[in-house]
Amino acid sequence: MSGPFISDTFVPQVNRPEDVKLAAIAWGFTLGFGYLTCSKAVEQTRMVWKRSHRVTVYVALIWIEIVSSFIFGLLAWLLVDDSIPMKFVLLLYLDG
Repeated sequence: MSGPFISDTFVPQVNRPEDVKLAAIAWGFTLGFGYLTCSKAVEQTRMVWKRSHRVTVYVALIWIEIVSSFIFGLLAWLLVDDSIPMKFVLLLYLDG
């Protein structure tokens, strides 16, 4: 694997089972706090919708942040789990 930021001598690190277990614990905490955050966001979205019957910039930014954080966390988990190769993530990063 080579590219503008990766040397030709690069050797990817192999994930040990301990690494995956630690990542699973961190992912679990992230999902737990994410659930609490989403429930608060739903509550605030309902309050704003009742009051003004439109989506405000505040509400839109909250949901954009939640979705983008979830996508980033999902990509990180798939990378640790070796479900997707590092090359895929680098292509997304460099092309985007």
